[in-house]
Amino acid sequence: MVQHSIIANNAVLEEGVTVRKGCLISFNVTVGAKTTVPPFTRLTTLPEDEDDDVLMSEPAVVGAGGKGRVFKEAEDSDEEDEEEDPKNKAVNRLAYDLNELALEGQDDSASEFESEASDDEEEAVNPAEELDREVSATLERAFKDGHSVDIAALELNTLRMASFSNFHEMRKRIIPGVLRNIDVTAKPGSGKTTKEILARWGPLIGRMIHDEDDQVDGLYILQRACASPVVATAVFTPALRYFYDNDITEEDAILKWFYSEKSQQGSDMEKQLREKVIRILMDADSALYMYMYFQCSLTNSRSFLFVCVF
Repeated sequence: MVQHSIIANNAVLEEGVTVRKGCLISFNVTVGAKTTVPPFTRLTTLPEDEDDDVLMSEPAVVGAGGKGRVFKEAEDSDEEDEEEDPKNKAVNRLAYDLNELALEGQDDSASEFESEASDDEEEAVNPAEELDREVSATLERAFKDGHSVDIAALELNTLRMASFSNFHEMRKRIIPGVLRNIDVTAKPGSGKTTKEILARWGPLIGRMIHDEDDQVDGLYILQRACASPVVATAVFTPALRYFYDNDITEEDAILKWFYSEKSQQGSDMEKQLREKVIRILMDADSALYMYMYFQCSLTNSRSFLFVCVF
């Protein structure tokens, strides 16, 4: 569990690790299993002595088998700087937890800081655009470096928590991001075919789907992501089959998605993809087809029954 902290690239949090608020886990740090990192701790793998190439890890902080130490500011011999200004400590903590601003913002000096900071608000990065870039970069690293699904999911979930995003925001970026890695002209064995990409990265999509509402939402996103003449049938059909065969999407969710008003809206291509569902399911699993036929007959869904009979 990570609470309002920053985790750098190539840092490893083993199973059961808890990182309290305001921490900075730097590059290549490893925190051992079931270790709790105290609030506002900064961990690094740099040797404490600049002239020494050997890192002396601190098991009390990074746990047994961990790698890293607490980062400490270089000591200043000037007596005037021996005691750190508490206002500086508060400002440093704002990078991790903006609630500290409310707690410390009662005096005039904090008000001055808030006023100066407001001058830069117009230049602030759009959160949605920033999340787009971060998710895209994380996926690119995973594809290029051959990360495991576990590692990629950990990085993406850390990003989700750090950006205060929900699973829907992650799904609408991850599903298209995975599908864009498909080359519809690729030959088997290249690692780029629809079947190969889904087999390799489909489980990552599954990590972002937890209940029926998530499943329906995932189908909306899949429908929209495949609404291109180039990839429509070549990607949508096997992707839907993969979702169903691997229990990412269940029968009730497919029925709920198909019969919803939202699935019938959008571009002409999105509507055409929806109309292909029955034939896809007939080829994929006759039992599912009959299940959907039966469920629709109970609700007197004539349009659906017409498609099924046709």
